[in-house]
Amino acid sequence: MCGNANVQIADEANEQGKFTAFAAYEWTSTPNSSNMHRNIFFKDSAKVPEVPFSSFDSQAPEDLWAWMDEQRKKGIELLAISHNANLSDGLMYPTEVDYKGRPIDKAWADARERNERLTEIKQIKGASETHPLLSPTTNSPTSKSCPICSVIRRAASRIFQAATSGTL
Repeated sequence: MCGNANVQIADEANEQGKFTAFAAYEWTSTPNSSNMHRNIFFKDSAKVPEVPFSSFDSQAPEDLWAWMDEQRKKGIELLAISHNANLSDGLMYPTEVDYKGRPIDKAWADARERNERLTEIKQIKGASETHPLLSPTTNSPTSKSCPICSVIRRAASRIFQAATSGTL
């Protein structure tokens, strides 16, 4: 999974009682530049899939969850933690239809609870527990009052310009 080197590094970094490292990877889906990131953690580094599920397989969280359910049937315990929800344009927490346009129902809610019980609330780039309409002065990624976000936006713009001009 993600290369055996990833698992080996996690195992070597463990210091019982002091530091715990997990075999993990980030599933990155960015439909229309909206952030749908999830970190996928494995309970036992001896039990990880050979190949991770990526957004090349599907950008739909529901497909990631179905893959995770299949891994559990193989004895692989794993957990997804959504993060950067403040950059998802509301896609991280749908209320009416899922990513594929299907109505949110009990089966959808059960799949999410089974696979993704946790979410990141705060990090240096901003907070995910609010919405700009409710808190217009919060340091959201689109807010002018978020200094690190301005740096990230400028860097992303330069990278995009370099990539599209062929100088990257």
